[in-house]
Amino acid sequence: MLKFKNVEYLVGNLKIVPCHTVPYDNLVCDFISDFSIDLSFQKKIRNYPDIKALSFWCRKKNVEAMKKKFTSNDLRIGLGLIFHITPSNIPTNFAYSLIFGLLQEIPI
Repeated sequence: MLKFKNVEYLVGNLKIVPCHTVPYDNLVCDFISDFSIDLSFQKKIRNYPDIKALSFWCRKKNVEAMKKKFTSNDLRIGLGLIFHITPSNIPTNFAYSLIFGLLQEIPI
């Protein structure tokens, strides 16, 4: 393992624990659907069309459609951690990356 001197971890640490993953876990799909519902009921969402689009994209029917396209008999296991720097010109881009990460790599 790599040794870093003079590094202060504000969140987490260097220890990385590998785990197997299950794509499109029901618990995560329900969480994303609830997130969509909560977002859509916010009064100020009308002022932010990009967040309204995210809310619409996260709805249960869309997540189920993505799950149908993804489902196969092949064994799929997550390969590890992902570091993604999103562009600053699309404020909600990080959320789409986060949601895809949650949907396809769920620790069990």
